[in-house]
Amino acid sequence: MAGFLAELSPTALVLLLTPITLITYYILFAPRIEFSPKAPKQTSEQYPVVGALAYFSAKWDFYRRSSRESPSGNFSFYLGRNAVVGLSGEIGRDVFYNTREFGISQGQALNPRIPGPPELPGFLGKALSLDDEDFSPVFLRFLRSIFTTERFARDLPVLVHDAKEGLRTLATSSSTIINPFDALFKVIFQLTARELCCSDIADQTELLDKMIQLFLTAGTSYNPRIILFPPLIKWLSPAYWKQMSASIRMYMLVKGILDQRKRTGKRGTDPLQHLIDQGLGDATLIQMLLTALFAGIENSGKNAAWNLIYLSLNPTWKAKVLDEIKAAVAKYTTDRTAPFIEQLSSLPLEAWEREFPAIDMVLTETIRLQIQGVLFRKNVGGSDIKVGDEIIPNGAFVLYHNADVHLDPSIYPDPLKWDPSRHLPENPESKKKRKEFLGWGAGKHSCGGIRFAKFENNIAVVLFLATYDFELCDEQGRVLKNAPEYNVNSQSSSQPDSPAYIRIWPREEMGEGLHG
Repeated sequence: MAGFLAELSPTALVLLLTPITLITYYILFAPRIEFSPKAPKQTSEQYPVVGALAYFSAKWDFYRRSSRESPSGNFSFYLGRNAVVGLSGEIGRDVFYNTREFGISQGQALNPRIPGPPELPGFLGKALSLDDEDFSPVFLRFLRSIFTTERFARDLPVLVHDAKEGLRTLATSSSTIINPFDALFKVIFQLTARELCCSDIADQTELLDKMIQLFLTAGTSYNPRIILFPPLIKWLSPAYWKQMSASIRMYMLVKGILDQRKRTGKRGTDPLQHLIDQGLGDATLIQMLLTALFAGIENSGKNAAWNLIYLSLNPTWKAKVLDEIKAAVAKYTTDRTAPFIEQLSSLPLEAWEREFPAIDMVLTETIRLQIQGVLFRKNVGGSDIKVGDEIIPNGAFVLYHNADVHLDPSIYPDPLKWDPSRHLPENPESKKKRKEFLGWGAGKHSCGGIRFAKFENNIAVVLFLATYDFELCDEQGRVLKNAPEYNVNSQSSSQPDSPAYIRIWPREEMGEGLHG
C-alpha cells in the first residue's frame, strides 16, 4: 500500500485521500441523534456506521419485516448519521399525517428526487430553499392561487386541443402498437407544463421536447445511497453532477423565457406571469415553477398509462367509462351533427370535473395499487413527539409506507386485485375505505394539486378512449390476458419492470362505439 501511494502524483493523492478523510471524519465525529429507550425498537437489519442498507433495495419488504419485529409496529433505524422512525398502524398513520411539527420539505432530504428537482445552486440566485420551513406553505398558496375555476375554464379549450393533437399522432396506421407510458407521458407533460409552469414550453415543440429530456435526466440521475455519506461527498458523484447539470439547464430554459418577457413587455396568463406579477425574485420564482412541474408529473403520466392497461383487461369498467363519455356528450352537446370528438371537445368545465365518476374510481384504484412508496417527514418542532407510549426524537426523520393501508387485506380484501368497485358509493365499505385512502394525502398534509390531477387525467383518458379502441399485447402484438407485474418495492408510481404495450386502432375505422 505504501508503495502504491508513493507512486501517485500529488493531485491523484489528494483526490484519493480527500473523500477517505471526509468519510472518516463524518463517521467518527459528526453528531448523530441517539435513540432513547422510549423510542420505537430499532430494527435488527442494521450495520455499523451505514445503518439499514436493506431500506434502499426493497423498501416495502424492509418496512414489513421491521414493523413485525417491534411490539408496537413502529421501529427505528439509522441511514448513515440520519435517525429515522418508521410508523405503522392507525395510530402511527394519524400521527404522521396530523402532526404540525412534521416538516414535509425538510423530510425530502432522505429522498432528493421527490417531490421536486434538486436544490438549485446558489450562483443562480438566492431562492427560497426547499428545506426552509416557509417553503411548503408558500408553495401551497401558490398552487391555490393558480388552481382556480376561472383559470381552468379559460384554459380548457387549449388543454383539450393539446391532448387531442398529442393523441392523434399516436396511430400511424390502422393498427399501431405503442408503449402507453411513453405515449401518455408527453401528453400529460404538455398539459402540466401549461397549467403549472409556462405556456411557452407547452406551445413550442422544441422547448417541450427539450424540457421533457431534461426532466427525465434530472429525475432519474441520482443515487439515494448518497445520504449515507457527508454532504460534500455528493460533489464527487457523477450522478449528482448529471442531475445538477440537467436542473441548471432547466433553470436556464425558464430563465430565458422570463428574461424575454421582461425585455419585450410580453405578458402571459400562465403561472410564470402570475409569479412575475407577485414580484418574486427570479431564483425563487423558477424554483417554484420547477417544483410544481416535478410534483405534477411525477405520478400522473404513469397513472394514466396504468388506467389504460387495467381498462384493456376489464371490459365491464371499460364499458362503464364509455357509457359515461356518451352520456356527458348527450347531456351537454349543442350540435349533434358535429363529429363526436368535436362534441366532446366542447364540454364545459363542469362536465369534465363532475360527469366522470367511473373514471374517478378507476384512477383511485390505480393509485391505490400503483403509488406504493415511503412518505417522509422530519420532526422540526424543537421537542420529542409522542406516538402512543413511544417518542419520536426531535430532529429525527419520520417515514410511513402507504402500502401499510393500501395493501391491508382487512381494509381492501384481495388487495393485489384491481377492482374499482371497491369505491362505488353503494358499497357499504366505501365510506370507510375513503377515509383509509391515502393517494391524495391526508389530515394536515393533503395534496394541493388533487383538483388539477383529476382534471388532466379525465382529459387524457376520455379523449384517448374517444379516439381509440385498444388491447393489451406484447411487443409483437400478441394479446395478453394479464396485467404486467409491478414492483411493490418501488418508490412512487412506476412502469412495470418489463415494457408494456397496447395495440390501438381508431374507433371510426370500426364503424361502432363513440363514432357510430
